[in-house]
Amino acid sequence: MRWDRVMESFSSAGVTGLIELSPAGALVGLAKRALKGLPTVAVKTPDDIPAAHALIDQETAA
Repeated sequence: MRWDRVMESFSSAGVTGLIELSPAGALVGLAKRALKGLPTVAVKTPDDIPAAHALIDQETAA
C-alpha cells in the first residue's frame, strides 16, 4: 500500500482528524506534512488518551 495514496483518499473523503494508535507517531508525522492543518493525535501511552478524546469531541461538535 502506498501511504501517499492513502492520504489523498483521506483528503478527498473529507477526513477532519487522525488518531494513530500505538506504536504511534510515524504515520501522524507523515500526515502532518502532507495534510497541513489536519488535527492529529498519536496515542503512544495511556497519558495520550485524553488528547484523542478531545479531538473526537472537537470533531463531533463541529
